[in-house]
Amino acid sequence: MKRKGISPLIASVVLIAVTLAIAGILTTWSVQFVGQKGSSILKQSDCIGALSVDMDYIRFSANSTNLGFILRNTKNNIKLENVRAFLIYDDATIKDFILPECCNLSSTLEPMDVSSVVIKTGSSVKPAKLELVATNCPDYKAQTSIP
Repeated sequence: MKRKGISPLIASVVLIAVTLAIAGILTTWSVQFVGQKGSSILKQSDCIGALSVDMDYIRFSANSTNLGFILRNTKNNIKLENVRAFLIYDDATIKDFILPECCNLSSTLEPMDVSSVVIKTGSSVKPAKLELVATNCPDYKAQTSIP
């Protein structure tokens, strides 16, 4: 009894079909992957420079222990949510303030919005630095030294 395998023509067709199926699966996956990463990158690019502090209006009063400043959303296409302030002192102490809870600031800072903020620091020692961050843009902080 002679045994025969499949013909070379059928084997070639099967290999080409398998290769095309794998290529289709990889193409579908890569299009979805790039689309997800691309939208994430575009969202994050909106955050760059959106949150800023007006350097001309930062004031600290040792008598009232208040720090006042002007907060701006400089972008016209993103809402900044739940802005937090970090006061950093020369002795490396850091105080954390959630501005909507402590300072009568709205939980969202609308596009191109400006708000004045007063933080009751609870200390007559002047902070060295102020850092601000929005929860929806955690990688892009606004930082400034306090004069």
